[in-house]
Amino acid sequence: MKAEIFKAIGQPIRIGIIEILRERELPVGQIAYHMGTDASTVSKHLSLLRKLGIVVDRKEGGKIFYKTTVHQLEHFFMCVDGAVLKRLGAQPATARELRATL
Repeated sequence: MKAEIFKAIGQPIRIGIIEILRERELPVGQIAYHMGTDASTVSKHLSLLRKLGIVVDRKEGGKIFYKTTVHQLEHFFMCVDGAVLKRLGAQPATARELRATL
């Protein structure tokens, strides 16, 4: 199961989706807009993330909203962000500034 989760979060688009959903709950269309891709592509990735329990969804009217459920991923991503900064030789930045550069 661990390998499945690592494989799932190892895709750049899924990392981006998780990064966006770390900030707030969003519907597919807004996630797609932020990712610069189409909603059907995002939906496919969200389906896998939901199957693995990384995100959950809820319906509100005609929209389906997604949010992350594995809050420990925040710590994991912070560790990865630190490793990336170290490799780049960069100074520590806020999480928001770091996400904007990655």
